Amino acid sequence: MVEIIQMPSRLVIGVPVLAAFDRLSTLVPEAWAVAFSAFADDGRPFAEASTRLDGRYHEVVGVLADVEEQVDGFVHALVPGGSYGYLLHRGPQSQIAASFGEIEASLLASGHRPGATKLDIGYRADGTDDAHELFVSVAPPRGDRTPS
Repeated sequence: MVEIIQMPSRLVIGVPVLAAFDRLSTLVPEAWAVAFSAFADDGRPFAEASTRLDGRYHEVVGVLADVEEQVDGFVHALVPGGSYGYLLHRGPQSQIAASFGEIEASLLASGHRPGATKLDIGYRADGTDDAHELFVSVAPPRGDRTPS
């Protein structure tokens, strides 16, 4: 069941991908291979931050970190705090996109607009399926210029 929650700012430190949607299925797994290797013994949750930018997507795959943290050699993606549609995905990773679609549909049905930012927490370096926490930003009402 989709809930609307208030989420604090979160930080994902990892490997960047900037591409059109049709290239993500190739480039994101390659980035994950680098992130899993770099952070294998780190102990922090693996996460993916995504922002839609003018028809392209900026993804950062890596680990969830404290907002103030800095790790040289990796990209730091700040996921802004605010209102988010939230769903706990319990199923195969191959169905995560459908669960993000469910969040977006639920936001629309409740009178909200999905924003451009997504956060997915729950990947595992060994590739096994586990629960994923999925977040989709809630866009401000039209006419409000506050970033989503």
